[in-house]
Amino acid sequence: MTSNLKEEKDALNQQIMEQSQELEDQLRRRAAESQELLCQLEGERARYQNLVKERARLEQCCENLQDEVAFQKQNIAEILGLNRSPEKMVEEDSMMEEDLKYGYDAARVSNKLLESQLQEQQQELEGLRLDACSLKQLSKQQQSLIQDLQLQQEEGGLQHQLVQLKRENLDLKGQLERQEKNMLKLQKQLQTNMKQIQDLTASGEARLLEQKVKVEEMERPFDVPCPAGAFGGMLGCKAEDEGRLIRTIITDFKPQHSPGALPTLPAYVLFMCFRYADSGHDEHGIRSLFAAVVSGIKQVVKKHSEDFGVVALWLANTCCLTNCLRQYGGDQSYRLANTPKQNQHCLGNFDLASHCQSLGDLAIQIYQQLICMAQKKLKPMIVAAMLEGKTILGLSWARSTSYRKQPAAPAYTLDSLLQQLSSFHEELGRHQLEPVVVGQAFRQLLFTISSMALNYLLLRSNACSWSQGILLSCNVSQLEEWLRAKGLQQSGAMEVLQPLIQAAQLLQVKKTTQEDAEAICCLCTALTTPQIVKILQAYTPAAGLEEHVSPSFISSVENRLAERTPAGPCQLLVDTAHLFPVHLPFSCSPVQLDELCIPDSINLTFLTRV
Repeated sequence: MTSNLKEEKDALNQQIMEQSQELEDQLRRRAAESQELLCQLEGERARYQNLVKERARLEQCCENLQDEVAFQKQNIAEILGLNRSPEKMVEEDSMMEEDLKYGYDAARVSNKLLESQLQEQQQELEGLRLDACSLKQLSKQQQSLIQDLQLQQEEGGLQHQLVQLKRENLDLKGQLERQEKNMLKLQKQLQTNMKQIQDLTASGEARLLEQKVKVEEMERPFDVPCPAGAFGGMLGCKAEDEGRLIRTIITDFKPQHSPGALPTLPAYVLFMCFRYADSGHDEHGIRSLFAAVVSGIKQVVKKHSEDFGVVALWLANTCCLTNCLRQYGGDQSYRLANTPKQNQHCLGNFDLASHCQSLGDLAIQIYQQLICMAQKKLKPMIVAAMLEGKTILGLSWARSTSYRKQPAAPAYTLDSLLQQLSSFHEELGRHQLEPVVVGQAFRQLLFTISSMALNYLLLRSNACSWSQGILLSCNVSQLEEWLRAKGLQQSGAMEVLQPLIQAAQLLQVKKTTQEDAEAICCLCTALTTPQIVKILQAYTPAAGLEEHVSPSFISSVENRLAERTPAGPCQLLVDTAHLFPVHLPFSCSPVQLDELCIPDSINLTFLTRV
């Protein structure tokens, strides 16, 4: 195994070195290109300075020419004024003015030409400056990428070794636990044998045989079912063992360490303890045990507040315990589906309806914590997976041309979002949570996805385009397909996606004529008027294929919507923190308490089977 790890590490090092060499080559090429562009920039700057100097020289020449012409005109007029007739003087003045006008026009044309050339040089200079900035930024990104690759190279090998060490430690820990259990079992057997030897020497063989029978009965495994009629589905717990019971069945309970056990086994064990206290008219014992159960569940959920599986486990067990108190309680309406044997296990002395209400409130708190935990994991994925992923080929041409560079690839894709949802669904199913509760949970999660994606569309003006509508429609259809594959199409999750579906359709329909305005009003029934108007105002048409949505068209749509829903909702953004009310339905359990198998690994030998 060490040689394989070494070979794998050498291969990764070689691959990283090749990638680093390739990046260095690209960086050198970029640096050479940057240097060449800088040289061109200096040349253009020199040309620009020469043009400025030439323009100043021409302006000075023009002024000197005007002064000289005026001076010559004055001298000629003084010298020859008396020898010329007035008509001749007027004619010469007009010719001189015409020559000056032609000279002035020529100078003005030359100035305009120089100004146009100067503007072109300034534009080229600005473009070269932007290219130089982009090259510098690219160089910095490549340097950071090289550093990240080097860090990954160092951390990758350490992480792999750390994972291997953790696995080996877990294996050794499991072996140690098994050996300790075997050692304890052997010690018990040794003590029993020593006691048998003492009894044999004191009382003879008859008493020894009697003692063997008693020892065998005492050492019978806890998970072996008793003969018919021997076990009545009750477990007795002494007051001093109450804390041990809570620690064993709630605080330290892990289903994966007890293969074959029901995920809701703690709920049935606790209810059988309630039955025992009820049969003995022990009201104080019921109250004490119930308070300890509620406190223990709250503590374990708080301790594992970031573990989705643990919170889901105790949501399922809290619901199961509530259903057991109802199914075996005093209300006859909950007993309609019971078998005759289950009716024999009903509580006979105390009504625990008030405890059902307390457990129901606790289950709702755990459900809300479960939803918040799932939302925390989903929120960083939603925008990248639903709106920024390039899952459709051929749509890059339809994006806005106002960007010089395409954004970096998103960290999350739609596949990663669906995998996370599948992980939640698998975890809830593993702990046998009621399908109705599972449906309500995914309705809430799909509402979070829909509301966050819609708010992003409303807040980002560059996100509203025809290609964005196509991409969004494709992603929503995959979400719907996932819901149908998991059997959640009747849970209400489809309905909470309607605003997002209609927003995607609004980005794709025509937006020019009055018929288009009427169609939009009929189509967007799940969107508010401000949301529709905002999307139309922010819509970015495809370059060369569409035109901007006219203000008159937007006003027409707004007027039609006002006539359709004069008192409708007017909010622009969706409240992503909104939680739907949860309903925890009653479900009759088919489990027979007297046939329930409790694995010996849970170590409940301190309880009395009755």
